[in-house]
Amino acid sequence: MYTSWYRWGTGGDTLLAMFQVVPVPVLEDNYAYLVIDESTKETAVVDCVEPTKVIKEVKKRSAKICMILTTHSHFDHAGGNKEMLTLLNNDNIPVYGGFNDFVDSVTREVKQDDQIDLGSDTLIKVLYTPCHTQGHVCYHVSSCGNFNSGTPEQMYEALYHKLGKLPEATEVYVGHEYTVKNIRFAFTVDPNNVVLKDKFKWAVSQRERGLPTVPSTIGCEKKTNPFMRVNEKAIREAAGQTDPIKVNVQLNFS
Repeated sequence: MYTSWYRWGTGGDTLLAMFQVVPVPVLEDNYAYLVIDESTKETAVVDCVEPTKVIKEVKKRSAKICMILTTHSHFDHAGGNKEMLTLLNNDNIPVYGGFNDFVDSVTREVKQDDQIDLGSDTLIKVLYTPCHTQGHVCYHVSSCGNFNSGTPEQMYEALYHKLGKLPEATEVYVGHEYTVKNIRFAFTVDPNNVVLKDKFKWAVSQRERGLPTVPSTIGCEKKTNPFMRVNEKAIREAAGQTDPIKVNVQLNFS
């Protein structure tokens, strides 16, 4: 099981927080996540579609679930919320989801820049990123796709102006194990990208050994993800467009 540790401070002097992120493989190619505040062991579970698997990993770490975070309303992300509350026998655990996204069992709808305290040291900030669903959100833990019901403009806003403005070292934990598949698509519009070629070799090796390809980083995504590279000459030429929104449209129909 892959884990990540984070420590950060002001000017490298003051330790402000420490937390652990644990990916939990669920369903065929999804990930749930544990975000554990190390000083208290209080834990946020993210997209807990298979609650029994998630609870097992929480117990291994002697942690305690205190909240459920949901990125969006699709069943393979939100479908375990009700069962999780039943298994924990605690209806008071808050279930977070995006405003107007109609997440199953949601008790607290969140919007851009809302903040959630986890334990004594960990701060979770909400990034409102509608496109995959109208109320889709990302959770940025301070150290911390395709159009379904959204528009190309929303996707550009989410990827370029919100996620793309985060520090490049920010680690990215995605909901599905699609890295190899996504890189194969990226090659069709960015075949000469050396960084992409190196990432493909690494990702294939990870999967052959049964290891996850998460986390990525914002910096890596900017170098390899064509949807974050719509302003790059190579991607524009491949799409036959110069306007980034139109490039987005072309990529989604490629």
